[in-house]
Amino acid sequence: MSPDGNTVTLKATSDPPDSGQLVTVEVSYTRVGKAPAGAHGASGSWRLAKVKQSENGLMTTYKSGSGGELSMYQPTGESYTANLDGRDYPAKGSYTHNSVLLKRVEENDLGIHEQADRPGIDVRRREAIGALWL
Repeated sequence: MSPDGNTVTLKATSDPPDSGQLVTVEVSYTRVGKAPAGAHGASGSWRLAKVKQSENGLMTTYKSGSGGELSMYQPTGESYTANLDGRDYPAKGSYTHNSVLLKRVEENDLGIHEQADRPGIDVRRREAIGALWL
């Protein structure tokens, strides 16, 4: 946290499984609301100001197959190939999930649900990817 308490910067490094590549990220926030009286100095309202991430953590490649499947690959080794049928398919190379479920939301939007069946990890994320030509 900055000396005046109005900026905080968080830095993290992750080491994806089955990958020799580290992913680094630096995120800065600017205070937009004061902390309540007696609260910890980091309390209050914050606005995202800046994100800086290593290139290998930013790139994701999607490829549609002739059989209607969609494959995803990241340079750090995370990947999956799944059909758009709402069933679970295995995902590789991630600490946070080990399966993925794909479902068409609208004609050009896709719902992606990443799921984990390991104790202590519960990931339910939905992304809308617009303008996919599948």
